[in-house]
Amino acid sequence: MNKYTILKLAQTISSWTFLISAVWLSTTILFSTDCQRPALWAFFVSYSIDYALNLRWKDWHWAPDKWLYVAWIAYFTLIPLYHWLTNAQNSFIYTHLFNYSAPFLGVGIMGLMGINRQINLTHIAYAIILTAIGTIGYICLQIPYEQTHSLTDFMAHFADIRSSQIAPHMMFNIYLNTGLVMGLYIARHKGLNKYIRIGAIPLTLIILASLLVSDGRVGFFTANAIIVLFLSVEIWNRWRKVFIPCIASIVILFITTVCAHPRMSAAANDSRQYIWEVSARTIAEAPILGRGIAISRSRFIENGVNDHDFVHFYQNHQLAITRGDFNTNMMHPHDTLLDAWMCFGFFGLLIMIFIIGYPFVLFIKQRNIYGIAFSFIFAMQAMFETWGKDLMPLHYTLGILWFYVGYQCHKSKTQNSTINTLNKGL
Repeated sequence: MNKYTILKLAQTISSWTFLISAVWLSTTILFSTDCQRPALWAFFVSYSIDYALNLRWKDWHWAPDKWLYVAWIAYFTLIPLYHWLTNAQNSFIYTHLFNYSAPFLGVGIMGLMGINRQINLTHIAYAIILTAIGTIGYICLQIPYEQTHSLTDFMAHFADIRSSQIAPHMMFNIYLNTGLVMGLYIARHKGLNKYIRIGAIPLTLIILASLLVSDGRVGFFTANAIIVLFLSVEIWNRWRKVFIPCIASIVILFITTVCAHPRMSAAANDSRQYIWEVSARTIAEAPILGRGIAISRSRFIENGVNDHDFVHFYQNHQLAITRGDFNTNMMHPHDTLLDAWMCFGFFGLLIMIFIIGYPFVLFIKQRNIYGIAFSFIFAMQAMFETWGKDLMPLHYTLGILWFYVGYQCHKSKTQNSTINTLNKGL
């Protein structure tokens, strides 16, 4: 083989390696960081090799969507910058949160440099759907059915096994909701084989059923909202004359279903109201500039353990003192916007609002319902979680990246198909 052939082979192998690494990474997001780490290394290393071998920088161009990646990089650059400027001493909190944030920063750099079209959204969709189904199946096999006499018993056993062996309900539900959107993407994708599309329907229904029996209120609400969104689009496209009465009926059913969730009645006594009060008091100490992740989180914990309601409703039963230190992994503001404001002041809040809100602008302009749905999934969870806990920034960044690249790739194929048809006609 000559040098040109060897180079082309190396370029092809590097592209496939990066795609395989992306698929591998998408299957690990549901699980602990230890499961993700090998896939993360493979993902970033294979991207670097592919970017260099295939001369990806030659195709680089500026586009408005890259402002999102600039915002990611800016936000997570603040983490080490503030830590250095404030000379923070709490290295445990800093190290923990920085480790969760580093992949987010890495994907931001990738998005800014350009990832082109080697990631096929269909492959990612298959990986996430099959991982979700496999995990649901595993949990169901572990349930002691001899002790299960009702749906309530099944839900309780499902929740216990999921929390002890897989992931907390917030992380589990954001992954399943993503799988739900991916399933709808496959089932509605007219460019795919009809048997694949038909096969995706029961798998999507299994994912939906798991979300409907979930103990998580946010995941339950989000799943129902996604179904309402897609039903609204289908009714508008097919039966526009009866759109208003149909939507009115669907909304009433949606509200009734959400209100009937077993944990919804406990929302008035949710511990988050006391957590948010403590977060607001911590923000008030440095509302303009913030103090960085280490000092701000330390002050949040200190304010919390000196607050009676916070201790009684949040800290007391979950956060027992271990080895003389509070479990700072568990103690967090439970709201991404409050956390950004607390750590980096008003400027950090504005960046986070942009990070969460700008994808809606991008996907609405594209009329990309899948991207809109995913952005909604993450925005909903961001109102109740923070980075470094059950809200995985990697999940968000890759989700946005996959949906955007997938849409662009699908759009390109559609345009090429139209051009080929016109050429044949000519």
